[in-house]
Amino acid sequence: MENHNTGTINSSARYCLAKPGDKVRITKTHRAGIRQYAACEGDTFIITKVTDDQIPYGRWLQPSGVLAASELKLDPNCCTLLTSEECGAPAATPEPTTLRSVTIDVSDPKAAHKAVDDACAEYQSSQTIHWSTAETCSAKLSARRMMAPLCEQGVSMVWFIESDPGRRHVCLECDNGTPDTWAKSHGYSTNYVQITFNENVEFNEWIGRYACLCVLTGTHVADVVMRSIKIDT
Repeated sequence: MENHNTGTINSSARYCLAKPGDKVRITKTHRAGIRQYAACEGDTFIITKVTDDQIPYGRWLQPSGVLAASELKLDPNCCTLLTSEECGAPAATPEPTTLRSVTIDVSDPKAAHKAVDDACAEYQSSQTIHWSTAETCSAKLSARRMMAPLCEQGVSMVWFIESDPGRRHVCLECDNGTPDTWAKSHGYSTNYVQITFNENVEFNEWIGRYACLCVLTGTHVADVVMRSIKIDT
């Protein structure tokens, strides 16, 4: 008989054990669609719900211990339930992290508000996914390499960068010149790509440029980037 602690959650007996709060490990990278970030092999997800037809949904448990903001539909053939020993304790929906206590002086409202604002900013920063210097440099190098042949072909490229909190976009338009300079005129599938960063992800111009150029040229977008953005074409 199959051991429930080692089978995939799609096996008839194993799958029924998947319930909100369970932790699963991804055994094979998969993605539901171009606008949805990938569930990558080795990642841990916490199940948030299971539909009537036994399809699990979950949120990525980042290495920092913070749950990703977006919920992802998981492929039950690509997940393995973690044992209680692997989890270390029964899984549960994490409570908001207490970073530090805040002492306020009610006789000084201005200072009290600043102390609370500082604590909130610290908590918000802990929930944000930050890009490393290596990731930024790699994205910049890849973007420059993809732009070179586009320039040689004479493809028009106009960039729009918006880093304001409510509009965190990187947009590439390739139809601002005469038709012979449009990307589609040179065999590319689109003249327009817009990358929007997820709410819990740090804005990074070069990551956005890299992702735009990948979509334009049909190049695979790195999984770590794909799970952090939304794409519009």
